Amino acid sequence: MVKVVGRAVGFAAVICVASGLRIEVDWDSISASHAGGAQSFAVDMNPFAPSANTATSLSVRQTCARIDVNGVQNADEDGVDIVLVDVTASQFPIQVLGFEYHLSYPEAHLTVQAYDQNFFLTATAGSSLFDGSEPVPDTDGNNEWSGIAMDTADNTHETGSGVLHRVTFGADQGAAPGLYTVGFVNGMNGHADPNNNGFVPDNLYGGTIAIGTSYCPNTDSDGDGVFDADEAVCGGSVYNAALRPERIDLAGDDDGDTLVNEPLPPGSENNDCDGDGYKGSAENNVYLPSILGDQDSCGWAPTSAPFGIPIGWPADLRGGFELQREQGEHPGPLYLHYPGAKDQYVAG
Repeated sequence: MVKVVGRAVGFAAVICVASGLRIEVDWDSISASHAGGAQSFAVDMNPFAPSANTATSLSVRQTCARIDVNGVQNADEDGVDIVLVDVTASQFPIQVLGFEYHLSYPEAHLTVQAYDQNFFLTATAGSSLFDGSEPVPDTDGNNEWSGIAMDTADNTHETGSGVLHRVTFGADQGAAPGLYTVGFVNGMNGHADPNNNGFVPDNLYGGTIAIGTSYCPNTDSDGDGVFDADEAVCGGSVYNAALRPERIDLAGDDDGDTLVNEPLPPGSENNDCDGDGYKGSAENNVYLPSILGDQDSCGWAPTSAPFGIPIGWPADLRGGFELQREQGEHPGPLYLHYPGAKDQYVAG
């Protein structure tokens, strides 16, 4: 007989096995000590990129994935309106008998639909996995889901890094567009070693699921140099690198509407449509009376006269700097402003 018992305050996981093996770990009582704990527990929003995670190796963690709730598989989805998310552990310094973690997420918009446990704890031949995780789909409405597992076999315990569980998140029908955090409940995460000692991770890293018309921040899904959130407003295609917001420094029709060098859509001034690190409003301030600055990326445009259209700033000014001009009846000098640094005079 196997059972898992928990209590809501000062949580303790108790795993009792017929052979007499018993683990009882009160994470609250050891939360002040990280000696022996993993370097981190984390949520990886794309287990397959830039390369795939495995049971005992981790790629670069991705922090956001997008679900476009429309009944077809698109956006960052791994199935229709679902994404696969890895819960990972980095650098267990000692052998792992079992682990426990508690994810927090908004059940009004997302549901844990399924999970795959055949990863880190089963990496060694002969492992015998006990599963104490919460049932799925998770519909209890408490905005949490717990993953609990233990390897009950002797001499098969792992160290190092790997995937604890691969969890399937689905967007609920009627989910409101927005950015939703998938994180960890503080004081409810850790692992036990074969001597029944409990340890907590040094760090906890969550992730974000973007639903509907919301886009992952600082993400360029098609690799065309323009962030998704900007491209959706500026007239490009988030998932097609051949269709980008219209530019005046590139030949032909850039956004696929059969027009050449047409203005950007109204309302795009607060976005960076050319991918050079500057919003259209900032570039318009610099290039007045021209308002075409956000269609001419740094490092791309001609550097010689005639200067009838904006010329891109040198490539080494891409991103980070703010272009500022003193305001008044007559525009003042132009400065480069970098947050935390002294303004540098440019011209004017």
